[in-house]
Amino acid sequence: RYLPIRLVQAAMGTLGVFFIYRLVALAAPSNRPVWTTAMVAAALAAVEPYGVGLGALILSEGPFIPLMLASLWGLASLWDREATQRHSALVAMATGLVTGAAILVRPSWALIVPLLLTAWVIGARHGRQSALKYALLIALATVLTLTPWWVRNGRVFGRFVPTALWVGASLYDGLSPTATGASDMRFLNEPGVVELDESAQDAVLKRRSINFVLAHPGRAVELVWIKAGRFWSPWPNADTLQNPTANVLSAMVTVPLFGLVAIGIWDRRKDGRALVLLAGPLMYFLVLHTVFVSSIRYRIPGLLPALGLAAIGWGRIRVFLISKSVSA
Repeated sequence: RYLPIRLVQAAMGTLGVFFIYRLVALAAPSNRPVWTTAMVAAALAAVEPYGVGLGALILSEGPFIPLMLASLWGLASLWDREATQRHSALVAMATGLVTGAAILVRPSWALIVPLLLTAWVIGARHGRQSALKYALLIALATVLTLTPWWVRNGRVFGRFVPTALWVGASLYDGLSPTATGASDMRFLNEPGVVELDESAQDAVLKRRSINFVLAHPGRAVELVWIKAGRFWSPWPNADTLQNPTANVLSAMVTVPLFGLVAIGIWDRRKDGRALVLLAGPLMYFLVLHTVFVSSIRYRIPGLLPALGLAAIGWGRIRVFLISKSVSA
């Protein structure tokens, strides 16, 4: 019965809109009393078609996106914040717990966590030592959240497995003689792969991917550009979803949104906190999926925090239009 799952995911998506509002309010505060930057970002998140559509599909993004946004919100609340040590410690622990939960849902999130924490400590203006302390507390809570899974993996595989034994398959899907940038895992049924257990299969496919890159560096670079194009595509990548009318409508929404994000990045070019928390996830997923397979699906989680930058871009355009109207 899929309907109950989709209803739960719809509730999660709604919660994600709230998290975007809270995240942007802290990462990009605005003095405007009515349509603040955070309110505009939340409104965009509520109607952005790909984000809404993804919530109806039974994919890991359903629970991952609100957990990711909650993690970013927690980090934003600690960044350059004047709060009691006790309150900050509780926020750091809660942030670590949701960060660990996000990693359990989507293991790829684990790679960005040390980057975010390092950027926070380096960019902290109100006490680098305090930022380091709370960053370590977040890391500790994240580790505690992941520990039961590590124990389970140790018992099953007899060695430390930080997340799951799927890197080899995912890597070979993106870097192999038959790779196109899209996902096609029929190779899992090939002789020499299908009969292997999970651990051996992961190792074999990982080794084959590395050998492919070493033997064909030119093709590997070409695949990087192909996958980057798929990531930024203004319309669906899948052939089954190709439709001229739908493509035009999609581009009419997506291209202006990209433009607003770009204006927002320029506006906050000197604001490290806003760039790291709002643009960082989008850039991270872009780089990650120039290695692994790529599609619009993998852009959506990173684009949602960047809607805060789109809201900033809209604010800049609005001010420009008002000034032109007054001068006229």
